[in-house]
Amino acid sequence: MILTTSQMNYRLDNLNTEHKRVAYQISSGRKIDDGSEDSDIYGRELYVENKLSVYREVKVQLNKAVAQNNASDTAIMSMKKLIEKIKANLIKANTSALNDSERQIIGTELKAMRENIFDFVNTKIEGDYVFSGRKAKTQAFVKDANGKVTYQGDIRVRKILSEEGSYRERGITGMDLMMYPTSVATKTSPTLTFTDENRIVDQNNEEWNIIKNRDGEVKFIVRDEYHKGNAVGIKALGTALSGNPASPVFTTEIAGEHVQLSETATEFIDKNGEKWIVEKNASGKPDFLIRENAYKGAQFDRSNLKPVNTISAVGVTPVVYATDVGSQDGTKFEAKRNFFDILDESINALNQVDKDGNPIDTNLAKDLIGKAETNMEQFYTGMNAAHAKLGTRNKVFEFSTESITTKLFQFKVLSQDVIGVDLGKLAVEAKALEVTYAGLYSTINKTSQLSLVNYIK
Repeated sequence: MILTTSQMNYRLDNLNTEHKRVAYQISSGRKIDDGSEDSDIYGRELYVENKLSVYREVKVQLNKAVAQNNASDTAIMSMKKLIEKIKANLIKANTSALNDSERQIIGTELKAMRENIFDFVNTKIEGDYVFSGRKAKTQAFVKDANGKVTYQGDIRVRKILSEEGSYRERGITGMDLMMYPTSVATKTSPTLTFTDENRIVDQNNEEWNIIKNRDGEVKFIVRDEYHKGNAVGIKALGTALSGNPASPVFTTEIAGEHVQLSETATEFIDKNGEKWIVEKNASGKPDFLIRENAYKGAQFDRSNLKPVNTISAVGVTPVVYATDVGSQDGTKFEAKRNFFDILDESINALNQVDKDGNPIDTNLAKDLIGKAETNMEQFYTGMNAAHAKLGTRNKVFEFSTESITTKLFQFKVLSQDVIGVDLGKLAVEAKALEVTYAGLYSTINKTSQLSLVNYIK
């Protein structure tokens, strides 16, 4: 009797254990609660959960990258529409049909567009500036006290996790987008020309700083890393090729011809072959031009006298420097110019002033508008190339997002197979336990009736 009772308690304990297992699996949807229950299943579960965790994080990063890329694409398309309007206005302004006041109206319109473009290049998504490269928390473009716009973001783009252990470049930088090359030097054509307003980048996307001496003269360019403690390549410069922004330039108009004079000029021959003498003031600077025959007793009239205006370097080609970049395979240096500098020159020319706000004559203004038109076209070509690069990178992230979404689905299916339960099977097991419990308790009840007391009765 004692043995029988012990056996029934043992069977009841087993049923209780099975009931707990079935109840846990039905409520949690998991096969095991602890790794000690089945080490094989537990090991596979850890592997699948790790993969799911990685791919979920990758998808979060990809979704963010796609959102930023879409914001970049929208901003660029908006900027291109504005720049197309700027180009059309410059073409319109560069005709003889408009007077000075009408050109000034166009200048006002361009100034408003400039502010809109400035806002677009500083587009910000989820706290990140989309055109700042790796310096995502730093505003891409900033203005100084005089309104001059410069790029302060990184020249390299951020790399985003697009697959487990794989990174892809996201977006484009403000330098890619808003600066265009004015000079390119390679192994076969190693001479790079640039001005002190350019920024220089090599084939490894490393920037080279323009270094000046105490007198403000450009002496050499040096790789940016040099300033961080690494003694690497310095490129010595050749002599200045043209221009001299340190000297004022003087301008006047003779016989419908725009005339530019240096500070040391003493005479000028006009297109009709007549000589004009440069008269200077007490400071030794050109004051006016007078026709040579006015000194020979000819009747003097106002046509023999031309006042001279001083203008700044805006009307003159600035100093152009040259350096040899070497002849190693793969060498490529680019001197890049800022779009905002072109636009500022355009606005100044339309308002007939130089960069310092001093008035310039109509012919010089027209010359500058024509140059701005050409420069704007070159910039627009570069912007289209940068936009195409962005589109290519956007596609990579779109494909990666599709791939990660598929892998997440596959691992969720695998997770269900590894740790999930078959609820239909559990329902059958639960019913079987119910029947077994009923049978066991019936047996216990009948056994208890076989006691000595009941036998004596």
